[in-house]
Amino acid sequence: MNPLYVELLKAGLNLLIALVTISLGWLIGQRLTVRWNLIQKRRETDITNIQQFYSLYGEFKEVSKVWRLIKQNSDSDLMVPADSRWSLLVRACEVESKNEAIMVKLATERQLEEKALKDLGLFRQAIQTLRESIRDNVEVPFASRGPEYMFFNDLAARIASIISSSSWDATSHLKTAGTRLEAIANVRSPDFKTALDSFRKAHPEY
Repeated sequence: MNPLYVELLKAGLNLLIALVTISLGWLIGQRLTVRWNLIQKRRETDITNIQQFYSLYGEFKEVSKVWRLIKQNSDSDLMVPADSRWSLLVRACEVESKNEAIMVKLATERQLEEKALKDLGLFRQAIQTLRESIRDNVEVPFASRGPEYMFFNDLAARIASIISSSSWDATSHLKTAGTRLEAIANVRSPDFKTALDSFRKAHPEY
């Protein structure tokens, strides 16, 4: 074979190999970039979600304590505004609505086992007690130290763990998310009372 042809063939093969290598490197690099961007986006979402939850927890505690002070107030010099109960009821509804939004996000985005879904449902019931207590003109049971107070904090810690550590569901669709949300909503007041009673028995020190 003509040496010139041989050299041309070698040059062509080397060029082809170089092009294939560059193309594979570009494709792999693109996939890694997309994957890294997705990981970063999910981390940012995790941080946003947990910050929203911490803010919600703080608002719940704040409204609960203010309402407790109003109910226990016996100081004639401490004048409570006439519309305080209504204002706190409105804030309690806002807290509950924010929690509902968090529940929807978790049901849509995350892979949640049955235990996690039940914990979310129990926390949802606990949040509702704030509105119900103000509506019924009674103290919030979670406002002062005791089994209810410790049970609420235990639930809050579990929900924070679910938000920060549960796996993302890359294949989630409407039906799956709806099923999860229904499981959370199906945890009702009797279920909450049963769980609270179990907590009391397991922690007699409270």
